[in-house]
Amino acid sequence: FGGALSCNAVGGWIDVPDCPSTAPESGITVECWVKFREQAGGDIICRNSGYMIRISGTVQAHFGIDGSWRRVAGATAVPVGRWTHLAITYDRESKEIRIYIDGKLDVARVPSEITAGQLDAGASVLRIGSNTWSASGAVLDGKLDEVRVSSVARTYQPLYPTVAEPVPKDTNLVANPSFESGMYGWRITREGTGRLLWHV
Repeated sequence: FGGALSCNAVGGWIDVPDCPSTAPESGITVECWVKFREQAGGDIICRNSGYMIRISGTVQAHFGIDGSWRRVAGATAVPVGRWTHLAITYDRESKEIRIYIDGKLDVARVPSEITAGQLDAGASVLRIGSNTWSASGAVLDGKLDEVRVSSVARTYQPLYPTVAEPVPKDTNLVANPSFESGMYGWRITREGTGRLLWHV
């Protein structure tokens, strides 16, 4: 927190060696926050033959399943110039790969030719910021933060509700489009911060 990995489309990745040699049994989730500078492209997180988040305008989820790469392509363009949360999941029970952008489901699909649905452990090195076999042209041009790999297939909800809730009649809140009000006063700091600083 307070910093991020910065890649310049040429270098700047991180290698994590000696990853566990066993694959998750029931499912997996790979997620991160990313901010692209000029265009949404590159290999974001890669464990060869295990899992990979690749961006080519949209998110491409790659998982090693039953001994082969299985790929599902997203439908929504990944934003440029702002922090975006990306997540790919695989659930062995449903055999479904899912792609989420900012907590919203983009695509959910079962790849063809899956039989047992067993996840592959992948190579021993995890690379953050590119792939492990040919970094040329695959390094992202942007920033990357809060990478997490989980041995479960997570589900996500949007960060903010999509439908506005009506204000209850027994409240003392008043509508004010220029400020955000709280229990103890007005929040006078600028919008866009996760640390809500309230002032009486």
